[in-house]
Parts: sequence; C-alpha cells; structure tokens
Amino acid sequence: MIEVKIDKNDVEAAINILNSTKKGAQTAVNRAINRALMRGRTVASKSLRGRYTIKASDVKKATRLRRPGGTETSGQLVFSGPELTMAHFRIRPSGRDTTGNNRQLVRVEVERTGLKPLKNAFVYNGTVFQRKGATRLPIEPRYGPSVPQMVGNENITEGIQSEMRDTFLRRIDHEAMRLIKGDK
Repeated sequence: MIEVKIDKNDVEAAINILNSTKKGAQTAVNRAINRALMRGRTVASKSLRGRYTIKASDVKKATRLRRPGGTETSGQLVFSGPELTMAHFRIRPSGRDTTGNNRQLVRVEVERTGLKPLKNAFVYNGTVFQRKGATRLPIEPRYGPSVPQMVGNENITEGIQSEMRDTFLRRIDHEAMRLIKGDK
C-alpha cells in the first residue's frame, strides 16, 4: 500500500497562497491529492509493464484510489489482489491448447528476461498446468506474482512515491491560482 499524507506545513502554505478561508485551501489540497493519486496509478502501471509482461488493465483492476473528502488531507493508492495466473503474462504457444496431438513445449515470461521453458507443463483452456512428477496426475495450475508483490519492489515504490509528491507540489500551485481567479 502506498499512502500520501500532506504535512501541516503544506496546507498552511496553500492557505497563505490563497489568502482566504481554510475551505478554499482544503479544496485546492484535495484536488491536488486526487491528481497525484491518478498520476501514481499511471506511473505504477508503466513501471510494472516495463519490468513485467503484465497488461495495464490487470494493474488497473488491482488498484484502488482512496480520495480525500471534507477536511481529510490524505489519500491512498492501494494495490490488492491474489496471485495472477500465468495467462496474465506472456506464454508461448498462446491462444491454443497444448494437449492431445498438439503437444508442445510451454514457455513463459513473467519478467522481461526472455521466455523460459516449463518442464512437464501444458496449456488447457488458457490456463498453464504443470505435472508434479513424471506420472499423469497430480497436476497444479501455475501462478505468477500478484500486483502488490510486483509493486513491492523498492525501485518501483520509490519511483511512484517521488512522482506523486512532485505532482502534488506542481498541482497545489495550479489549484490555488485557479481558486484565486474564481474558476470552479
């Protein structure tokens, strides 16, 4: 979970810029936080797609924005969800089963390091299964990491945090000037 909290100093600076009531400053702060949260979701999606072979829609489904409201001065960007099946990542051969007479070597790529073969694996109805031994049964579906596990990488988390903070600081000035000019 990534959380953005605004310091009291930042709120007081916004009030000084506005030279008006605290409600105007609160509106500007909330709007800036909302924009920072949306930017954080975008940066997270791009960072994950740069390192992993995941789709943007899968990242967006696992993301929830908790926007500030009223006098609250914090917002949260929350990543949650279960481990993803291999179908969410790059698999070859794609789009067809590898059972029966269509037996082929199954290769998967979770991180962008190239396709790696999976021993004793096959694709059935879009799901990658792997045999536990040399015998026919038992089999188990194969899973990759979840979105929160991928976001938990320190480089990705730091990049999201810094981009969200930069966006907040840029947007607070813009939103304050917008309220001063009388725009809604």
